[in-house]
Amino acid sequence: MAGRPWRGVTCVVGLAALLAACASGGAPARVRAPSRPATPVPVPDLVPAVLAESGARLEKGLAAADEGHLDRARAEFDAAIDTLLSYPGGAYAEPRVAEAYRRALDTIHLPACETFCFWSVRRG
Repeated sequence: MAGRPWRGVTCVVGLAALLAACASGGAPARVRAPSRPATPVPVPDLVPAVLAESGARLEKGLAAADEGHLDRARAEFDAAIDTLLSYPGGAYAEPRVAEAYRRALDTIHLPACETFCFWSVRRG
């Protein structure tokens, strides 16, 4: 034990900590029940606003594409998709937003595919 002087000190400190932990068991703390239930805060429905904004941006993009302003149309299409993706939880978190997201993608991709096919046939 000459090489381990800390062993005795460790045993004494451990025993003191154990006794202190066991001796502190007084009466259990009493928790009061709330006097009345908390009323939930109503959460506003964001879906109509998100769908309206996305639909407006999509319409602007389609109008710009019809006029031949492809860069402006692309920016509007991107904004419409970003609006749907920025819904809390993402576009697939709410069925109405998910359906609008799918329709928007179909609306955007169909003219793009038609344009690509037109130019592919014309060149080829």
